[in-house]
Amino acid sequence: QFLPVNAGFAANLSVTGINDLAQMSGAYDLGGALGTAPTYGFTGVPGFLTPLQYPEAGSQPTYTVPYSLNNKNQVAGQIQILQANGFLQEMPFLEGGGNFEPQAGNSAFSAAAALGNNDANVLVGWFQNPNLGPGLTFGGVLFPVPEPGVTAGHVSVQLPSTMQLHSLN
Repeated sequence: QFLPVNAGFAANLSVTGINDLAQMSGAYDLGGALGTAPTYGFTGVPGFLTPLQYPEAGSQPTYTVPYSLNNKNQVAGQIQILQANGFLQEMPFLEGGGNFEPQAGNSAFSAAAALGNNDANVLVGWFQNPNLGPGLTFGGVLFPVPEPGVTAGHVSVQLPSTMQLHSLN
């Protein structure tokens, strides 16, 4: 049986994650042309959905999109923030109880998204790094550093192997 999920604050809404407690995460917008309206996140259960937006001082997120929700009610997703220089910054995040933790990649990536998370706060997703190959997207796993207040982690990536091919002429 399909259960529609609606919220009075949303024009368009999609559910992107659900945990074992039937808590959901998802994205919505306030209307307008698809793909051009700012997109926000939400969490909750049907009938009791709460908006979720990344709080960035001095700028407004273009979008906050949760992709996954673990059993600790921690949400993993992606934010996009338009910087003053016109650069659109894309970062993965982990959120729990209103505490957003951007997973800044420093030199590990130029753009990334957290598409899933487990109860040990391990994130999976994708990233781009122009030093590994311009325009290429890689899958990866982000293991947060297990120290209170530290949001940096290390990325483990399996890069595609390269084989030299020989002609049989």
